[in-house]
Amino acid sequence: MTIDSKIDAFVSKVNSSSREPLPPEEVPEFLRIGSPDNYGQFMWSIKRSDCEWMQGWFEAFEREMHLKFPPSFESLYSRYAFPAFQCGPVFLHANTGYDLESEISINWEFKERIFKDKGLVEALLPAGYLQFGNPHETDYDPICFDTKNRRDDGECPIVGIDHEEILCWSKIRVAKVIASSFLELIENYKGSV
Repeated sequence: MTIDSKIDAFVSKVNSSSREPLPPEEVPEFLRIGSPDNYGQFMWSIKRSDCEWMQGWFEAFEREMHLKFPPSFESLYSRYAFPAFQCGPVFLHANTGYDLESEISINWEFKERIFKDKGLVEALLPAGYLQFGNPHETDYDPICFDTKNRRDDGECPIVGIDHEEILCWSKIRVAKVIASSFLELIENYKGSV
C-alpha cells in the first residue's frame, strides 16, 4: 500500500466516523455538510483540494529551514483540506487555505500556527522539531515531528514538548513520545467524539 493510499484510507475513516460539529468561523463553506445545528455549528468533512499554495509553501519552508516534513504528513496536507480536529492524542492544525481567525476563535490554520509563537519557533526549529499540532485545543504544548530521528522511509517520531520549559528556561524537554510516525498516529484514529 502506498503512502497516498494510506492517507486516502485515513480520510475515508475520518469522514465516516463521529466528528464534532464546529462553529462557522472554523469551517469554510466548501467543507461544511448540510445546515447548521441548533447551536449554529456545522458538520464537516475532509475534501480533496488543489492545494498548490500548500505544496509551494512546503517546498519553500523545507529549503529555507533545511527540514523536511514526513512523506505521510505532506501527502495529507498537500492533497486535502480540513478544519482543525482532534486525531487521537493530537489536535491537528487546519489546512483550509483561509484565514480562520475571528473575535471568538483562535486561528488554527497550520501555515499560520507553525510560526505563531516566535519563542517556540526559535527553540524548536534549530533543534529539528517541526510543530504540527497540540495535545488539545486548550493545551499549548507543541506536538512535533522529531526530524533528528528520521527513519529511512522519511517518517519521524511524534513527540510532545513541554512549552513551559522553553518559554521559562530556554530548554527543550520532550514530555512524551506520542507515536513512532504520522502513519502510526492515523492508523490508530478512532473518531473524535
